[in-house]
Amino acid sequence: MGKRTTRTNEDYNIFGRLKPGVTVAQAQAEVDRIVAGMKQQYPENYPPSSGFMISVVPLLQQVVGDVRRPLLILLGAVGFVLLICLRERREPSVGTGHDPTTRDCHSRCRGCRKTAHHSATVN
Repeated sequence: MGKRTTRTNEDYNIFGRLKPGVTVAQAQAEVDRIVAGMKQQYPENYPPSSGFMISVVPLLQQVVGDVRRPLLILLGAVGFVLLICLRERREPSVGTGHDPTTRDCHSRCRGCRKTAHHSATVN
């Protein structure tokens, strides 16, 4: 391959590993120094108004994104539903005179009907 003469329309995802003890902030400072050198060496390709930049982002954040909070909210909602089912199971139904079983609890939970039917047919 010959030497590249154009440096436009560049869009890369570059992966690398930081040396032990190097923080993302330190790596970003080094990359910023490299970008400043590129802008100085090739001002016609990287003018100040071009917005050219390189960002250092941890791989986990790049691939997964910021899903920690939504997952914790989902976990809390599922836990709350399970607590409701357990409460229904532990407290006798008013007026029936019997202690409900797990199958009764599942049949009362609207979203658990398929599970109750499945456990009834498997048992």
